[in-house]
Amino acid sequence: MEYGKEFVNQGKLVDYIPILKEADKNALGICYVDKDGTIYEEGKSREEFAIMSIVKVILFDLVLENYDLADIKKYMRMEDSSKPYNSILDLEAENGKPVNPFINAGAITSSYLIYQSLKTDRSIF
Repeated sequence: MEYGKEFVNQGKLVDYIPILKEADKNALGICYVDKDGTIYEEGKSREEFAIMSIVKVILFDLVLENYDLADIKKYMRMEDSSKPYNSILDLEAENGKPVNPFINAGAITSSYLIYQSLKTDRSIF
């Protein structure tokens, strides 16, 4: 937590998304629940906030924990995109296969893979 505090003034909150424009960039917190259900918290871990695109990292982490890379590559590629995160140009060029998990189409694909995993293995969570 202390490490992150030194970087909060290096960035700028976006002003075109109201919920982010009003965010408190100093409201740092973390919560971790281990496999036994023990909860570890630090800072403002119970403050509500908009997770926006950072959820893509969490989704893909769950995919990586439940699938082999070869299986993931059947659904999405692992390449850079020169297009914005919400562009569908790469998606159209690849016949519906997202170029990576961190664009919107990739996050939707990650959600699908998690859903498929939940149907067969309830231990994902």
